[in-house]
Amino acid sequence: MKSLRKFLAGLSALALIGGLVLAGCNMLTDEGTDTSSGDGGGGTVEAIRISVAGGQTLHPGENVRIIAQVTGSPGVDWSMVVKTPVSADLKDDTKLTIDTDFPDTRVLEIAVDQDPLTLTVTVTATADSTKSDSVEIQVVPKLTTNAIAITDRDGNTVTEVIAGGVQNFKATYLGGNPPVFWSIQGLEKDDDNLWVVGPTLRPDTKLSVNGSLSVSPYELVDGLRITASLVADPSVGGWIDIDRIDGSAIDLAAEVQRFRRNGVYTIDPDDPEGQNVIIGEDTPTVIPELTVPSSDTLTIPEGRILTIKKATNVTNNPKLTIRGKIVVYGKLVIEDTVKAVGTGRIIVEENGEYTDGNVTDTTGGPFLFLLNGTT
Repeated sequence: MKSLRKFLAGLSALALIGGLVLAGCNMLTDEGTDTSSGDGGGGTVEAIRISVAGGQTLHPGENVRIIAQVTGSPGVDWSMVVKTPVSADLKDDTKLTIDTDFPDTRVLEIAVDQDPLTLTVTVTATADSTKSDSVEIQVVPKLTTNAIAITDRDGNTVTEVIAGGVQNFKATYLGGNPPVFWSIQGLEKDDDNLWVVGPTLRPDTKLSVNGSLSVSPYELVDGLRITASLVADPSVGGWIDIDRIDGSAIDLAAEVQRFRRNGVYTIDPDDPEGQNVIIGEDTPTVIPELTVPSSDTLTIPEGRILTIKKATNVTNNPKLTIRGKIVVYGKLVIEDTVKAVGTGRIIVEENGEYTDGNVTDTTGGPFLFLLNGTT
């Protein structure tokens, strides 16, 4: 079964707008993407910076998230040009697309039939066109042979990484450790239960030029593909597929604190590690409310329990506003009637659990999706 996350990502993808390819100059622009209040250049910009969440070397069919950071008046204009070779054919499906979840980012998608080339992506401050920054992305031939061994720095095979953690890799070829280009892609399972490249990673999941992987605490892809290509010959490379992202290190209390709007939360006194959290207990004067915005995710890690219950001496039921996602690796328990608002989703992973007393969906559409197929 394909991951539900592909379905969810598809909903956002319907809103994505590609750039305009200007005929005769191999230039792609992304006009009208100002995320500011539209001051039309009347603001002040101190600095602008562009960065890549992942490697700057891609193969045909891959993608990478590019991030703009502005100090001062917000809003940027995006453009992309072919640097070398100048005669290269920029395919229509090689393009920048708008990321609706992260307004200051774009996703660079490389066409499956794209020939090798180097692209320059530039961001220019809308409020001050003299402030800009650029990054180069190299598109290299698609790898057909897994010739480079990728391991941790001690030579051990890596099959899982920790959400919020760091994993260092090394590439070995013909007994040595030559310079390589590193890249990273999100993976999901297809209908035949095989890994396929597809999902876009969160901006804070990054792979450095030295092979150091930082995993977002809120990364939601099924798996990761790490690729290394020889600097001397990018057609020679190798890859490994990481099939598990362990979320057990996430601090559930800190997660709840990020999204709690009303009502206190308490740590379950029967939890010796102090990580099982109860919302609504001993809250005599306010209605408990938990709100997850559209661009964010509340993660319940493995082995942890989040319980939502009616507050003591409060008539109204707790309110659960989900415009983003609640992802359950551990257990989510709703003991009483909860007013559920928003177009977001509760995603229960394969080993996660969910129980509820009565969830009232006020959106008029489906509110709960379960990956493990149970209720």
